[in-house]
Amino acid sequence: MIQDLFPTALGLYDYKKPMSQKELEFIENLKYDTNIGNSISVDKTLLDYPEMKKLRFFFNKCLAEYITETLSPPDTVRHYITHCWANRTNLGESHHVHRHPNSIVSGVFYVKTVNERDFIRFEKSDVQMLVPISSLYNNYNCRHYDIQAVERRLLLFPSNLFHGVQKLKGDYETRVSISFNTQITGSIDSGIGDDNYINLPIVDYG
Repeated sequence: MIQDLFPTALGLYDYKKPMSQKELEFIENLKYDTNIGNSISVDKTLLDYPEMKKLRFFFNKCLAEYITETLSPPDTVRHYITHCWANRTNLGESHHVHRHPNSIVSGVFYVKTVNERDFIRFEKSDVQMLVPISSLYNNYNCRHYDIQAVERRLLLFPSNLFHGVQKLKGDYETRVSISFNTQITGSIDSGIGDDNYINLPIVDYG
C-alpha cells in the first residue's frame, strides 16, 4: 500500500462573468517595467483602484475558500492581499522560475491567454541527488507539472512553490496575467508550545 504525504494544494477558480471594457482598458494602460524575461507593472497595488473592485471581491472570496479548506485557521486569524500586479509576456519571452517570499498564498489570474499554448509550470523544490530514468511518469517521480492557463481563471498555491512560464511560441497575441501575494493577521503558533502565541498585526506594505 502507498500513502500520500504532504500534498500540495492548487486552487482553480473560474471568474464566470466576462471582464468589462473598463477592467481590460485599465490593465492594458498600466505602465510596465522590464522583468526577468518579460514585463511587470510598475504599480503593485492594483486592487486599490475602483476599476478592480469586482476582481478584488472575487480574489478575496476564492482566497477565503482556499485557506479554509487547506490551512483551516481559527477565527482569530485573518488573511489579506498585500501586493497585486500585472504581467505581460510577449512572443519569444518567458517568465523566470521563482517563488514568492514573505507571502503565505500566491495567486495568478489570467486576463489574456491562448488555449493549447499557454501554461504555467510548477516545479518540485526538493533536491533529489540521484535521479534514475523513469519508464512512466507519475505523481512521485515527475519534476514539474504544466497547468493550462485559461482566461478568467484564478490559480491559488503556496507561495513557496516554484513556478515559471516557458518561452512563448507561435504568432499569437501577448499573454497577460494578474498576480498577488498574501499575509495573515492574528494569533499564530509560536512554535515553542501550545499555550504560546505570536500576535501578527496587519502590515502596511505601501
